[in-house]
Amino acid sequence: MVIKFLRSGNKEVTQSGRTEALEDILTANIKYRLVTKKTRLQDPQFYISVSDVKETIPGLNQTLFSDNQAISQELHPLPIDYTDETNGRINFFIKPCYLCNIILKKVLSEGDTYGYHGIIKDKQTILVEYSSPNIAKPFHAGHLRSAIIGNFISNLYEAVGHKVIRINYLGDWGTQYGLLAQGFNKYGNKEDLNKDPMKHLYMVYVKINEDVSKEQQNSGPDKHEKGETHRKSLEIFRNMEQGTASEDLQLWKHFRDISIEKYREVYERLNIKFTDYEGESMYSKKSLELIEELKQRDLLHIDDTTGKGYIDIEDEKDNIKAVVQKSDGSTLYLTRDIAAVLDRHKRYNFDRTHYVVEDGQDLHFKMLKGILQKLSVPWIQRYGDQIHIRFGRISNLSTRKGKAVFLDDILNEAKERIIKTIHSKQTSKEVDSTETVADILGVSSIIVQDLKEKRLNTYKFSWDKVLSFKGDSGIVLQYAHARLCSLIDQCGCDIHSIDFDTKYLTEPEAIQLILHIASYEDTVDKCLTSLEACHLVHYLFSLSKFISVAHRNLKVKDQPKEIAQARLQVFKCAKTTLANGMTLLGITPLDKM
Repeated sequence: MVIKFLRSGNKEVTQSGRTEALEDILTANIKYRLVTKKTRLQDPQFYISVSDVKETIPGLNQTLFSDNQAISQELHPLPIDYTDETNGRINFFIKPCYLCNIILKKVLSEGDTYGYHGIIKDKQTILVEYSSPNIAKPFHAGHLRSAIIGNFISNLYEAVGHKVIRINYLGDWGTQYGLLAQGFNKYGNKEDLNKDPMKHLYMVYVKINEDVSKEQQNSGPDKHEKGETHRKSLEIFRNMEQGTASEDLQLWKHFRDISIEKYREVYERLNIKFTDYEGESMYSKKSLELIEELKQRDLLHIDDTTGKGYIDIEDEKDNIKAVVQKSDGSTLYLTRDIAAVLDRHKRYNFDRTHYVVEDGQDLHFKMLKGILQKLSVPWIQRYGDQIHIRFGRISNLSTRKGKAVFLDDILNEAKERIIKTIHSKQTSKEVDSTETVADILGVSSIIVQDLKEKRLNTYKFSWDKVLSFKGDSGIVLQYAHARLCSLIDQCGCDIHSIDFDTKYLTEPEAIQLILHIASYEDTVDKCLTSLEACHLVHYLFSLSKFISVAHRNLKVKDQPKEIAQARLQVFKCAKTTLANGMTLLGITPLDKM
């Protein structure tokens, strides 16, 4: 990224064959030095680790790296003022005026695509499955994390140029729908169902499961028999899978349709989008066909004791029996998952696929991958361990309405708390559409609270931390963006002009902010390599702090024209970068708050 920045500002350098070779060798190893509030104007802005160059680029002429001076000489065609050598690093310095001019013009010209050009060489089609809640059950914390993380990964891939297929794979099939059919006939109400389908179906599901538990408790001394209600649910689902339960299938379809409609409304509030909503039910017939294929290829074994069908999977540590068929011949979630991914590859011809699912499902994806390898699926070899994008759990996630968490309850509570805080702050400005602003602030806070953690970290949910107007939170990022919008609107300059001279940017606050803006590309690249959003979140926290310092010390309004225009471009570029990063996270930047 760094070399491209430097070359873009110098035609002679761009045409230099020597520098073309240098780019191939050193681009990935030149890094920005970390910018802090103590960074001085005369400090080197970039560095190369000699040991990294030697380790990461095997097969090159090693004499080039025999001493640090050789690398320094290779850098000579670039507009570098000086280099120094410390602790195995080549540090180099470029005149701030020259460097700032390149950076600001790049950001101004690229706008909302800034940070994403040239990161990937080959565009791919990537399918990402995320969120995937179960109809008639609460939207638990795992589904929320999956939705937020999966949306970020999809946004990231799209931003850098990949084609992304976003799938929400609903849990809409299985024995529980035999239970739900019985439960609705016994406890359901069509009016309540249409009013709030998720909560009504959950109420029905809880009540019918209570019936199952009571029957089991009354079944005899061992209390292992689940009773008539459970046996009936198995029969209903078996008939549904075979297509002979027309009334139950009609009722199930109604449950599914109104649930998806409700989900769409809530996902829209979260800025989460999908290419398609799929469900396990789509693959009922294909999963039965898969069972037949497994039999024909002698991969399916029947357990003599349980009567269940399984496939032997060789894992690194031990052998796994992956069960794909119940004793009554019906299929399981794993069977339908395999049928789904095979069908999706036929339809989308993807290069890669990811499942954004909680870490606790790791065994499931080992079995999925193992079965695909048994089926000699060629594309499964491309993945390594990245077919399953794992994440840790959230604890303590609840609302005032109880422990059974529904997504709209989480968002509504966040909005209500924000509105209460806004009204309690006497210094708060009156903003039109307070409810809309509060909703966006609440969503921003929830997203940032989740994404600032490493994916595999388990963290304790805290409303106080999530909705904080101070410290590192989504609200602070929104505040920084809104302040920039206000500054630009009230600056008294021609905000559309890009005629400026960086010789008027001499203050450390300006240089520090510009250098941090320049490292956005490297942050995006780091996120792409790791599929971790926390790098971007913490970059944006630092950006907001640099913006705050610059806002306090670099006045634009009522300043001499040349100084005002130069400073204005810095703030415009800061706003662009902040907005790009927030959008990547799935946050709508606010102009006022």
